[in-house]
Parts: sequence; C-alpha cells; structure tokens
Amino acid sequence: MPTLDAVVHHGGAGTVLGALAAGVPQLVVPGPGDRRHNATVVERSGAGWAVSAAAISADQLHRLLSDYGLRTSAARFRASIAARPHPDEVAARLAAAV
Repeated sequence: MPTLDAVVHHGGAGTVLGALAAGVPQLVVPGPGDRRHNATVVERSGAGWAVSAAAISADQLHRLLSDYGLRTSAARFRASIAARPHPDEVAARLAAAV
C-alpha cells in the first residue's frame, strides 16, 4: 500500500490497518460484521470516511485524492505505527522475560 495515493475498500481490519500503516487516505464501503466499526475507526482517525456503495461519487473520489487534512491525518498514523516496536522485537522481549 505504500505506493497508493488512496484506497477504497470494504472495511476489513487488515485493509484498515495496512492503509493506516502506509499513511494512505481511505474511503470505506463497509460490509457486514465488524466492518462498520472499522469504518467508524477510520472516520474518527481523520484519515478517511465511510459511505455506502450507492453513495460513492466522483466528488468524493476527488476529495479522497486531494484533501490535505486526510493526508495529514493518515501521515500522523503512519508515523505513530512506525514508531512502535516490530512484532518480532516484542516476541523476543516476551520470550526473554519468561
């Protein structure tokens, strides 16, 4: 995802986290289950918003690609996630503590 300018997706947890980690603005078209909650997380992050599939418009896609606030929020999440220890490092610390 680091090479994307934006992403339109179904709201799955992996895609949400991948886009946040890459600093990519998101337009979420949430499916069933936890995907509505995941869309709410994206909206609260400021890195994107949710719409129904029927509500997607050219204007929304233009905003997704050009809104400075979305890009700034997405970049902030990218930096926050990048600053966290890698899972391998956490696993090694836990193993050493046992």
